[in-house]
Amino acid sequence: MPRQKLVAIASELRSLRLQLQLSQQQFAQLLGVSVETYRTWDSGRRTAPDAWLEKARAFAASNDPNRLWSLQDLATELGVHVRKLRDAARSGRLDVTYGNEVVFRNPVPRATLGAGRAFIQRYYKRCYSRFASRPKVPPRIPVPADWHRKLLRVRRDLRLSQTQL
Repeated sequence: MPRQKLVAIASELRSLRLQLQLSQQQFAQLLGVSVETYRTWDSGRRTAPDAWLEKARAFAASNDPNRLWSLQDLATELGVHVRKLRDAARSGRLDVTYGNEVVFRNPVPRATLGAGRAFIQRYYKRCYSRFASRPKVPPRIPVPADWHRKLLRVRRDLRLSQTQL
């Protein structure tokens, strides 16, 4: 294989790895190859088989930190309900981007995986999860047994009809 092609493949693998901010060992684990095998590909000493190169491209495309996800896909990825993400986008707790796409006159929000993870860390676990602390239930105020008589007396003293009251 020509030296230029080896260098091009090695630099593409390296750039994919750096784009994902992973070490050689972490990227080798994700691809399912030994660290030494990956290092030979990364350095350009050997060419990576096309199947492994495609796997690396697909993994990098799906985990690109700048990729905009639909809220439905992001909810599936993060394991939360899409309504929580929509609510967070409306309230400003989830950083979203609106493009030209419109559904029922509403712009479609999209968010990055990093923004979704930041929302999970900052708000979701504290406010929405089943482990979040619940607000205290207000104490139950007992209604007196003769409440209807007291209400009737007040209405008559004020000389009001039921409708006016």
